[in-house]
Amino acid sequence: MATPVPDGIEPLFLTLASQKVFGLKPGENLTPEIPYKKISRDQIVQDIEVRGVVSDFHPLKDAIDRLPDMELLLVYDEEQKYRKNFYLCMTQEAADRVLGKKPATGQSKRDGNTEDSKWVSQGSEEAIREENVYPSRELLKLNISRRRRDFNQDFKFTDSDAHDGLVECRQFKNPNFDLNRMEKDVGVQAVPTMVNRVVQTPWFDQVNTACQTIPITMDREEKDRIMQSQSMLNFLNTVMPLVDHALEQNETMDIFEDNFSTLGDEDLVFGGKSDSTLKEFQSFTDFEFSKGKIISVVDARPDGKGVVAVACTQKMNFEDRMSASSSKISSSVILVWDFINPIHPQLILEAPSDVLCFHFNPRRPNILVAGCINGQIAYWDLSASAPKKIYIVQKNRSPEEEEVKRQVSIIPFLISTSIENGHRKPVTELTWMSNIKMTKQGTVYGAADEMTQFITTSTDSQILVWDISEYIQFRSKEVANGANVTELGQFDLKWSPLFRISLLSPEESPLSCTKVCFLARPGLLRFYVATQEGGIYCCNWDNIRSNHPNPEDIMTEKGRRHASSVVSIQPSPFFEDVLLSAGDWTVNVWKDSVNIPLISSPAANGYVTVARWSPHRPAVFAVGKSDGGVDVWDLLDKSHVPSLSQTMCPSAITTIEFLPSDFGTGAQLGTNMELLAVGDDQGRLHVLELPRSLTRRQPKEVNSCMTRIHDSYIQKSLVQNFFAREEKKTLYAEQRRAQRFVERGGELEAKLDWKNENGDEFVEEEVEGEETAESDETEDRTAEISSDADGDETSEEDGTQEQ
Repeated sequence: MATPVPDGIEPLFLTLASQKVFGLKPGENLTPEIPYKKISRDQIVQDIEVRGVVSDFHPLKDAIDRLPDMELLLVYDEEQKYRKNFYLCMTQEAADRVLGKKPATGQSKRDGNTEDSKWVSQGSEEAIREENVYPSRELLKLNISRRRRDFNQDFKFTDSDAHDGLVECRQFKNPNFDLNRMEKDVGVQAVPTMVNRVVQTPWFDQVNTACQTIPITMDREEKDRIMQSQSMLNFLNTVMPLVDHALEQNETMDIFEDNFSTLGDEDLVFGGKSDSTLKEFQSFTDFEFSKGKIISVVDARPDGKGVVAVACTQKMNFEDRMSASSSKISSSVILVWDFINPIHPQLILEAPSDVLCFHFNPRRPNILVAGCINGQIAYWDLSASAPKKIYIVQKNRSPEEEEVKRQVSIIPFLISTSIENGHRKPVTELTWMSNIKMTKQGTVYGAADEMTQFITTSTDSQILVWDISEYIQFRSKEVANGANVTELGQFDLKWSPLFRISLLSPEESPLSCTKVCFLARPGLLRFYVATQEGGIYCCNWDNIRSNHPNPEDIMTEKGRRHASSVVSIQPSPFFEDVLLSAGDWTVNVWKDSVNIPLISSPAANGYVTVARWSPHRPAVFAVGKSDGGVDVWDLLDKSHVPSLSQTMCPSAITTIEFLPSDFGTGAQLGTNMELLAVGDDQGRLHVLELPRSLTRRQPKEVNSCMTRIHDSYIQKSLVQNFFAREEKKTLYAEQRRAQRFVERGGELEAKLDWKNENGDEFVEEEVEGEETAESDETEDRTAEISSDADGDETSEEDGTQEQ
């Protein structure tokens, strides 16, 4: 209901044209605080004469003509309480009411004597001071641990009443309840006293001088006599320690080092602006091809154009796949995403079956090879294949939305192996062989300029070596001359592995391989194989090619430190003899020369699904878990807990990959940005930005520094020194464990001899129980020794940060 119009006010509606003529701009010069503007009567009359009937003031022409020459108050009525957007004050009294002015009623009354009264306390400040809570002691810390063998035990639950779980706490009188102590504030500042000193270099007048000398000459007999004299020998004995010390200092200190590079980052200091969290930079998902599927693997195109590819697999178990094999199911694809267009995939690679592993060729980014769940190997060439343009109907989110068709580019695979020539079980790992090549006889030789061979592994206990050089040559010759690319299909039937390796354990039982990596050194080639049973084996290539191989020499078990299948094994990109393995709830760091892990992480809250080394820093690696969390470890910061733990999504993390440093060069994503690609089991790819603290290298972290060992200097980086210390502690703990085992074994033999001499009945089960208990006690003491050593080594590094 509109408000009645007071006397002296005329509502009117002003169009945008009229507002522009009089310079009225709601929101700029007409605000809720000042919603009015004064306009002279002559301006309104002139507007009526010029615009005539079109003028918004024309209905008020007669009333305006009767007014004297004065300024009229025009008010903007934003709420339109008078049913118009403006109203005009026709009288001075109406304008004063709008402006809030009171009419003059004579001289204001003032008190003759005014005096400010003093504030009298009523006790309120004491009540406020008593409500404050001050800590009277340090906070208590509680550390709760549990033995590993107590996990996954059988539980039996029974019904119980509610009152059975109540625990009664009896009252007692606290003797220190009435003890009151005064609290004292003390300020301490541990800084030296500042002293003012003045230093000035003396200056002397510059004078041009010249000096001419004659060299000292002596005959050969005199030189020999001086060199063989006792004074020369004494002189050399005196100066030799000084010269050695100076040379050692020159070797220890790098005089060409940039001292500014060793300064700390100003964003990393306490109270800086830099935060230590993972920020989501971009996310990719496609409602047609990836939604609701599992991102099994992710890989970045190595040419630095901001392109990343992901493989999408169906959420099916073995029974569902067998039942759906005869029916029509959705096609298996690899989505190629471009950061320039994150809404729709740039390309869609069609695969013969669900892809579990794939990689771009590091030397030829247009070539991509993938391993499928049915054991086949597929091959794509993005530069030689013309994509098929098809239209698909976009799924509607609601029935009211209209169907939308969009065009997609699909590239089918050029070559795929036959079922007979591939693996008999799903392909679980695919790795390109860099800097080496292999012949059909298994001979390995160096090839630094080529990368045309790769190895695959599967749970069928086989490692296959593949070669694509023949197809690359065919494309370069035939396709360049105008041949059809589809002619490459003739290689499908004859594409067979170059070399086949059947893996057997030292007990000559088949190994169900899940992951594989190889270390190529001059004159040495080794494979590291991870199995479904949680074991890690080292395979020497020279022993495989021997005429009479010994299974124990071919496969050497590094250790069985995982309770279930190993999901990741990767060598460090900085140190070839350091490995990272992940499985069940733990992550282990191994070294080639030690058969037990140097570092074992504590049990995580969820299953560990993937782990990857960082290509930016040698002491950093990332771990993905089944509860959607991502842990980033920095061994130089903390070696017992993750440096950063963050939940990224509500679903399980299935794959993690560090994007290379030059990933966004072509896409102009930024040169100082380090990204981490994370895939989940809902078909989403999250690209996260790593904090600066996990990407900026510390001084001497990679570059070598001089370390003195037994009066000699050895060049090692900080990470190498860290691994050397961990290796020394691990070997010491293993030696103590073996020694304790021998001591326990001697006590057990003496006990058995005493029982036999006294004619007591010997029960084998009791002896085995004693051995188990003693072994468990030995392991617990070894863990205590290792944890104490870890605390000593990391106290100096972590003490400052924890304080």
